[in-house]
Amino acid sequence: MDIYDFIDSADVSAYCREIKKEWNTYEMAVIIGISDKSTEEKHTAWRELIENYPDMPTVPMHDVVFDSIHKKLAEIMENKCSFSDFFGFHSYIDIPTPFKRGDILKSLKPMKKNQEIFVLDELTLACNRPDLYERAMQGIWFDEGWCYFVDDVGVLYGDHIYEHYFFEYYNGKLENNLRLLHYVNLYLKDEIQLPALLNVQCRIVAEYMLNEHFLINAHGRSIPEDNLVENRFVLENNHK
Repeated sequence: MDIYDFIDSADVSAYCREIKKEWNTYEMAVIIGISDKSTEEKHTAWRELIENYPDMPTVPMHDVVFDSIHKKLAEIMENKCSFSDFFGFHSYIDIPTPFKRGDILKSLKPMKKNQEIFVLDELTLACNRPDLYERAMQGIWFDEGWCYFVDDVGVLYGDHIYEHYFFEYYNGKLENNLRLLHYVNLYLKDEIQLPALLNVQCRIVAEYMLNEHFLINAHGRSIPEDNLVENRFVLENNHK
C-alpha cells in the first residue's frame, strides 16, 4: 500500500516517502481515516490492511482500547460509522515533517479564520517529548508549536498551531499585509535585525490606515513625516 498517498500535505507526504517512514497497522488506519480521501478510497485501503497487514490492539485513547484493529475497521465499514466516532480526529500519530523555524507555510485546514498562511517559529512533536507523548496517548489535546500570523491591519501576532500534517510550504506571492511575513522569515533566520522588522510593520500598518482613510493621529498615534513621504498613498494624494 502507498500509505504516503493518504497524507494530505504534498510536502509532508514527500518527506515521509523520502526518509522511508514506516507505521504499524493501527497508525496506518488512523492516517487513512484522517485523510481527505473519499469514503470508498478509505474503505478500500482499510480492507487491504485487514487482508495484508498484521492485526494488533489499538492505542488507548481516553482509557478506551480495542483488542483488534481489524475487527474495529470492519465494524466501522459495516455500520457506515464515522472514523472519528471511534478514534477521534486527533489520534496522535508520529508524522515527521521537513519544516524549520522561519519557514513560510500554509495550512490546508486552518484552525481559525484568516490563519491559512503563517511563519513557523517552533514545532514540537510529541514523539520527541516523553511528557507530551504520554498526554497524546491518553487523548489529551495539546498544541504542537507556535507560529506568527498577520491580521487585517498588518499587526503581527503569535498563536498555537495544531495538526502539522496539514501544513505545506507557501510558494505564492505575499501581497498587502502578508508582505510582513517575508520579513518575519528573514528575522527568524537571523538575516535582518528586530528594528528592520518593526520598521516594516509600521509602514504596512500606515499604508492600511491611509488606504482605509483612517485619521493618522487617532488613538494618540502619529506617523513620522519622513515615513509618510515614502508611502505610495501619500504620494498619489500629493499629485491630485
